[in-house]
Amino acid sequence: MAASLAMMTGRSEEEMVTLLAAAHAEVVLDDGHADVLLSDAASTVGLREGYVPGNNPDAWAEQLAYGPIAVELKQGHVVVLKAIHLSEDAAVEATVVLLDPWSGEQQLTLSEFLNLGIESIAVPG
Repeated sequence: MAASLAMMTGRSEEEMVTLLAAAHAEVVLDDGHADVLLSDAASTVGLREGYVPGNNPDAWAEQLAYGPIAVELKQGHVVVLKAIHLSEDAAVEATVVLLDPWSGEQQLTLSEFLNLGIESIAVPG
């Protein structure tokens, strides 16, 4: 989570680990990382919890108008939704651009993105 939040806020990953550990000392792990949910970490770094728009690409685009979105997936991994590309052709599915600290930048269809299992999102505050 720290790496993804660092990408969104312009801080280093180390800075983010320190910030989250200080704000959530009750859940600091042996490696110094804080085991917090995105919804709890969001306010610490100036984000707010957002609503998950489901399969509505226009609603995702509206939220992205304010900046990148941190997305917590079911397995607890956090990625950054950087962009969505809408198509004027109804037969062509929207695509999203994700920044994943584990695997770099990825392009997925909206369906593929939703199939990752979204738990929560955090948007610029």
